[in-house]
Amino acid sequence: MLRILEILVSEGALQGQLAQIHHELWSVIDASNLYVALFDEASGLYVFPYNADPDDQDFAPQALRKSLTDYVRRTGEALLCREADMDALAAAGHIEQIGLPSPVWLGAPLITPTRCIGAVVVQHYTDAAALGPDDVPTLSAVGRCMAVAVERAWLEERRRADHELRLRSLVSSRDEAVRASRAKSAFLANMSHELRTPLNAILGYTDLLLEEREDDTADPRLVADLGSIRSAARHLRELIDGVLDLTQVESGNYELTLGDVAVDAVVDDVCTQVAPLAARRGNQLLRVGTGGTVVTDRRALLQILLNLVANGCKSRSGARSRSGCGAATTA
Repeated sequence: MLRILEILVSEGALQGQLAQIHHELWSVIDASNLYVALFDEASGLYVFPYNADPDDQDFAPQALRKSLTDYVRRTGEALLCREADMDALAAAGHIEQIGLPSPVWLGAPLITPTRCIGAVVVQHYTDAAALGPDDVPTLSAVGRCMAVAVERAWLEERRRADHELRLRSLVSSRDEAVRASRAKSAFLANMSHELRTPLNAILGYTDLLLEEREDDTADPRLVADLGSIRSAARHLRELIDGVLDLTQVESGNYELTLGDVAVDAVVDDVCTQVAPLAARRGNQLLRVGTGGTVVTDRRALLQILLNLVANGCKSRSGARSRSGCGAATTA
């Protein structure tokens, strides 16, 4: 018993500890066929953390309702049975025969301070005299020693299994999110390419109309409107290119397209596109000074300036910002 207690307080996996206990128990009783059954209240099934029965190697969880094992757990008392005893218990409705009965069967409850969690069982298939009344207190004492340690180790293994299950679930969710992100990026890339085709047609026809109206001094407003259409279409194309940039950012392959950019041309586009919004809000768009040439990504610079100026123009005329400045915007 001392060696069994030393095993139970040592570190190690539950199955290894039970194998060592089985080896020690075999020195005092015939424990050639031994198994440990634990009752899982959540599922109503018995699980087998250890089974050394060579004639019964079914480790799958089982109901075992009204079995001898279940009877020991329900009564919380050790039980020594031979075939006549089994027949009497079955006739009284306490148990039901499951499989072929063994000539002798001995089970002891695993009792913790709060409940009976299962049973430790030894049996013999050929010799009815292999186990006797003197073995009952021995197995009962072993069951009492094992109960708390077995329950603690079993719960720890269940927590570990639940943790691994949650990790697998998180990994699966992450993989699903990555696949969804890739599908979204592929969709945006394909959509952007499809939108470019009609947009390029709009730009082409606008350029043709502007070329035809270059010398048309009778209707300068039409020429200005066509220029606004072309500027807005170019900006829309740049937005579509920005969508493609987004797919590159998500894949970690985004790179700025650097080049010489005429600041005046960028500001012209900003003013052309924002002027209608400023007029609707009763604001005045002022342009002061001229710019030179910078090395930058033209589309990124245009988008930044356009966002800033458009946000300024959204204020009503006469409104004051927190700094006391007026609604007029200077580019």
